[in-house]
Amino acid sequence: MAEDSTGATRHARIMQGRSPVFGPTLDALVRDVEARVPIAVRAAHRDMLETWPIDPDGTVQQAEALFDRLAALRAAPVLVPSHISPGSRAKAALGLVLGAVVGVPAGALGYFIAHAALLPYALRDSEALMWIIIAAVIGLCAMVGARQGLRPTRMGHALAHAMIAFLPGAVVFALAAAFAADALGRVLRVSQMEGAFAMGIVFTIMPIGGFLGGVGCAAWAARRAWRRWGAG
Repeated sequence: MAEDSTGATRHARIMQGRSPVFGPTLDALVRDVEARVPIAVRAAHRDMLETWPIDPDGTVQQAEALFDRLAALRAAPVLVPSHISPGSRAKAALGLVLGAVVGVPAGALGYFIAHAALLPYALRDSEALMWIIIAAVIGLCAMVGARQGLRPTRMGHALAHAMIAFLPGAVVFALAAAFAADALGRVLRVSQMEGAFAMGIVFTIMPIGGFLGGVGCAAWAARRAWRRWGAG
């Protein structure tokens, strides 16, 4: 294995983006085809990367041949790891239903956030716009679920986990933000007259806290699912 002064292999340096190994183009191609390398030949593929001849000045020997090998892997169909269930029409239908179910609260939350922080005042009373936003989110979630059920991909796998993690993360962090804001308001003796402070918590702090928390949880879940896809 070709290691640098820190003990990291070429493959590790490429995947972590530490420094160029074969050059920007070939390194990016290695990262792009990583998910397409069959598990059975993954060790041989990585040995090839480690032993590919590179001159002391950093020049990659037979760079075109290396590019052709990596390009062939990128053009090949993505193989589903053995620990991931293969797709089917039944799973596509189930994914469509589950995605739509997840999309209902996600769409409602999306509209709530848009209503509180994004929409201009003139559009906040538009029921048509509300249903358009909710329907769009439901449709997106349903398509992701159906696509993942029919033909699992690494990106779809990560995105599905992100959608599932977003909702509980948003709820938990919205409640936490409301509790923290209420506690801080009491400590600072913020005026509670006419319920203005409470409305600010419900219509501003909770949506922002929920959105940020949901995005954070979704990012964590997507990254975890992405790594587990290639852990087999």
